[in-house]
Amino acid sequence: MRLNEDNKISIYLYFVLLVSQSGMQLPFLHFMEGNNKYILAGLLLIAGLFFFYKKKRMPGLFLGMKFFWWLLIALVVSVVMAFIEWNQDFTTSILVYRYHLWLFFIPLFFYIRPSVHSISNALFAFAITSCIVCVGQMIGIFPIPVVETIWGDEMDTLNEFGGHGIVGVRLIAISLYLFLGEMATKYTKKNVFKVLVALTAVILSAQRAMMLFALPITAYVFLFKIKMSVTRKIAISFMFSIVAIVFFVNTGDIWLSLISQTTEQLGDKDYNRWLAVDFFINKYNKGTLPLFFGNGLLSLKNAGGRLLYELGYLGIYIDDIGMLGVWVRYGIIPFVVLYYIVVKVLLSKTMPLYLKLMCIHVGFLPTSWILLGPHYFVLILLIYLYCLNLPSKNYCRQRDVNNNVEQIF
Repeated sequence: MRLNEDNKISIYLYFVLLVSQSGMQLPFLHFMEGNNKYILAGLLLIAGLFFFYKKKRMPGLFLGMKFFWWLLIALVVSVVMAFIEWNQDFTTSILVYRYHLWLFFIPLFFYIRPSVHSISNALFAFAITSCIVCVGQMIGIFPIPVVETIWGDEMDTLNEFGGHGIVGVRLIAISLYLFLGEMATKYTKKNVFKVLVALTAVILSAQRAMMLFALPITAYVFLFKIKMSVTRKIAISFMFSIVAIVFFVNTGDIWLSLISQTTEQLGDKDYNRWLAVDFFINKYNKGTLPLFFGNGLLSLKNAGGRLLYELGYLGIYIDDIGMLGVWVRYGIIPFVVLYYIVVKVLLSKTMPLYLKLMCIHVGFLPTSWILLGPHYFVLILLIYLYCLNLPSKNYCRQRDVNNNVEQIF
C-alpha cells in the first residue's frame, strides 16, 4: 500500500514527538534519551527538509515565522544576559541551550505545512502509545522511571494509581482538545474513540492539573457542542455516569487523598510552589534588565546555576512556576508571544473550537508550561495552528484558497 504525503507527514511527526519525549522513557528506546535525543532531533530536522522538499513551498512561510524570530531573539538576548548578570561564557551557553533545538521545528512546520488531519493522526498514535505505556507500568511490564530529586523522594498521591512517570501528558491534553473539536464537527464512532483514548491517557497519567481542566472541558463539549437528539444524549450521559461512578468508587481513597493533599498544599504558605514564586519574582532578579530580558538558562559552572541547584534542597524549582519561570529565564518576549496567541484566539470569532480549548487550557494553567524540551511542542503546535487558521490569504498559496481547505490542511 502506497502512502500519500499526508500519511507520510503523520508518521514523520509521530517519530518527532516520540523523540521529543525521550522515547516515552521505555527501556528499548533508551537510545532516544540524554544527548542522543538532540542528535536525533537534528537528524529529523534535516530529514524533514529533504524528505518533504518541494520547490514551491516557500510562500506563506515568512509571515508565520515572525513568532519564531521573536522567540529566537529572546533566547539570544537571554544568552547575553547570562553573560552580563552571571558571567556565563558563550561556549557554556551554546552547550546549555541545546535544549532549545526544538525551536527550529517551528520553521520546519511552516515549510512542510502538515494538515490538521496529519497532526491529528500523529497525536492519536502518540496518545495510544501513552496509554500502552501507562497500562504497562501499572501491571509491571514497563518500569516506572524514577525521578530523582535533590530534596527527597516524596511520592505524589497518585503515583500508586498510574503513570506518574509518564512523559508527554501535556501533548496528550492538547491532542484531547483537537479530538474534541473533531468530534464536535463530525460526531462519528472514530472521533469518539479518539477522544476516549486521549481522555484515558490523561487520567492514567495521574497529573492533577491536566485532569482539572480536561475532565470539565470534555463534559462541556459533549453536553453543549455536539449535535444529537436529546434522548440519545441522555442515554449516553447515563451510561457514562455509571462507568464514572464505578471507577471513582473503586479508586475513592486515592481521590480523597488527592483532594486533601491539594487543599493542604494550596493553603500552606510554605508550599514549595508559593516559595518558588516568591523567590524568583521578588529576590532572584538582580536588576531591571533581567526583568525584561531574563537571566538566561544557567549552568552549574556559575553562581546563578549553583544557586538554582542549592534551592532544590528546599524543594524550590524554577520550572514549578511555569510561564513565570520562562519570564525569569528568557524575559518577557516568550510570555507575550504565548499570551498574544491565547488572547487573539479566545477573542476571535473565526478560530476553531479545538484551538480555543487549547488556549483556555494553556492560558489558564500557566504553571504547567515551560520553554524547554518536551513542553516545546505545545507552543509549536499553538503557533502553527493559530497561523493556519488566520483568515488571511497570506498564509496560503492561492491554489489552496481555491480548493477545499480542510482536505489540504
